[in-house]
Amino acid sequence: MEAGAEDVEWNDDGTAEIITEDTLLAAVRDSLNQNGVIIEEAELTMVAKNEIELSPGDAMKVLNLIESLEDLDDVQKVHSNLALNDEIMAQLDTA
Repeated sequence: MEAGAEDVEWNDDGTAEIITEDTLLAAVRDSLNQNGVIIEEAELTMVAKNEIELSPGDAMKVLNLIESLEDLDDVQKVHSNLALNDEIMAQLDTA
């Protein structure tokens, strides 16, 4: 946190996701490395501030669109502010 991290979220597997301003990414990464922390991955990621909830049918349409976009060779990443609830996740499991 002293190097500029805003938040740390611990995952079930013992890894941590560290949230920081984009301009501080390198400084936070370097500080962690200097303190003996093993960095598996350090990248800039778009995080939605406001998520939207859609009906299951509309959510599936958006997820199909996202999948189609990800399949394009020129597309590196696709970001979304779609909130996935339990009902939508259950539909994904059966699809």
